[in-house]
Amino acid sequence: MDAHLISVTEALGPFSGYHNVPAHRMDLAAERGKEVHRMCAYYAAEAMEFQEPEPSLVGYFRSFKDWWDFAVEMSLGSEMELRDEGLGFLGHPDLVVKIKGDKYYTVIDLKTPIALQKVWAAQLSAYKHLADKQWPGMIKRIASLRLDKRGGLVKFKDYTDDRRDFTAFLSALNAYRFFLGE
Repeated sequence: MDAHLISVTEALGPFSGYHNVPAHRMDLAAERGKEVHRMCAYYAAEAMEFQEPEPSLVGYFRSFKDWWDFAVEMSLGSEMELRDEGLGFLGHPDLVVKIKGDKYYTVIDLKTPIALQKVWAAQLSAYKHLADKQWPGMIKRIASLRLDKRGGLVKFKDYTDDRRDFTAFLSALNAYRFFLGE
């Protein structure tokens, strides 16, 4: 496909509810999220260049590390780019892991906000679709993992209606293409 592939985040952006948040707060939150994701991806990959987080991020990292060490049996990867050329979109799931005791893999997205957001279900269903194309039949579950700022227990949220949520994602993707695409 020669057309521009739209990222999952790009397609869902107009529906995120962030348009009412002042730009300086969004920039700070985006930077925090980027750094937390980087640290967690390095830890998950057992990267040698891992550096201790800055003090304001230690809690998020500790929350992730404790969950990872307790819950994860195996990882297929983190932050890898997955594509669906036919539908014209791509995404970067944070984690594709087998949780201890599960037979299949789970697509997980790391989150730093305190409150759940409705758009996450559509985001994760799109990532599941992409992961299913990469590893057919191996992905059965999607979840968000809200990391605790103070280093406490994560909040694990299963999303169980991924067909409905994927339909919502496709609607957002098509609306994005129609109204904002080139």
